[in-house]
Amino acid sequence: AKAFNPSKTNVIVLNTAKSPHLNRVFAKLDSLKAINKDLAISMYGYTEWLMYQKFDQQQFHRYSVYIPTTFYYNANAERTKQLEKLYQDTYGVAMDSAGLPRFAITGYDQTMFFVRGMNKYGAAFTGDEKQSEWKALQNRYLFKKEGQGGYKNRHFQLVHFKTAQTLEAIMY
Repeated sequence: AKAFNPSKTNVIVLNTAKSPHLNRVFAKLDSLKAINKDLAISMYGYTEWLMYQKFDQQQFHRYSVYIPTTFYYNANAERTKQLEKLYQDTYGVAMDSAGLPRFAITGYDQTMFFVRGMNKYGAAFTGDEKQSEWKALQNRYLFKKEGQGGYKNRHFQLVHFKTAQTLEAIMY
């Protein structure tokens, strides 16, 4: 408790992505918040934490967790719901939810990005910012030339679990 500043947001960065360690930290923070209700805490996490979302989402919101990632599956996004319904209607089964990220949606984003880009720009398609027109469901692409070699995706985002029980994806 002595290490926390009551007049500023305290940022916690763990040195592990493992669920048992994260849950121990949440328990300790719950105890600390019980005594210091107005203490502002935010956490910076690991991409692996996205696997724990269905178990720890309330804690993620309570502690204003930011998770860095190059993808994010938002089950509540309207476009995602529409694609999942179309998939269910077309194939008679739901998309497999075991994969992280959702591999079907990753493939969909890649196909829409590359096929549309190649259709519009042909051999001149590089996938750079000027040519990136596809609004991805979970995997955004923003390619930049790497020296004399090929292109590298430079997209990065932080998924922020806000204390108001909402989510925001901060894109870089």
